[in-house]
Amino acid sequence: MRRIFANTKKAIKICHDCPCIVECLAYSLENREVGIWGGMGEKHRKEARRLHVIGYTPTQIVEKVLGVARP
Repeated sequence: MRRIFANTKKAIKICHDCPCIVECLAYSLENREVGIWGGMGEKHRKEARRLHVIGYTPTQIVEKVLGVARP
């Protein structure tokens, strides 16, 4: 279990520097993907889906949920 958690943390860290994080999150929100998408695991993406439904853009969601600023 610790190994899975460590790998998840590594994947999420890589995502935070990825230039496609917003597009990746948008895809996952539209297609209800599971796993690591847009720098988020399931817990954060649940919050992201809630924000998306009330009108936040994927860019705004990344900034709000992850604290990762995007231009």
